[in-house]
Amino acid sequence: MLFLQASRCAPFAYTSVHARILQALASAVRADEPALLVGDTGTGKTSVVQHIGRLLGQEVLVYNFNEQSESTELIGGFRPVDNVMQLMSELVELFCATLEKSFSRRKNAKLLEKVRGDFLGRRWALALVL
Repeated sequence: MLFLQASRCAPFAYTSVHARILQALASAVRADEPALLVGDTGTGKTSVVQHIGRLLGQEVLVYNFNEQSESTELIGGFRPVDNVMQLMSELVELFCATLEKSFSRRKNAKLLEKVRGDFLGRRWALALVL
């Protein structure tokens, strides 16, 4: 059984609705189960959870969501990565290494410099057109 000491708490109005919610949430906390509170704005959902947190001596973090909220606001998400830079880097290095193995590095120094310069300047079309 879960016993709560009211002496550690800020004032809280124990209405019949809040008593039922407190009982359900206390059962969920005791069973280590998640709980989802749904209802109109201003009905006391956050206050009930904060009250239980105070009773249990636990910190409660409040996140306010609305219809436009997305899951990434809570759990994060994927950000686009610059794969073009990685792919072009590999392609340019393969090209330069192959050219240096196959032909004179000294005679092709300007070409290698131009290809690497176009790559670093993100001028992909120029780096690819040979």
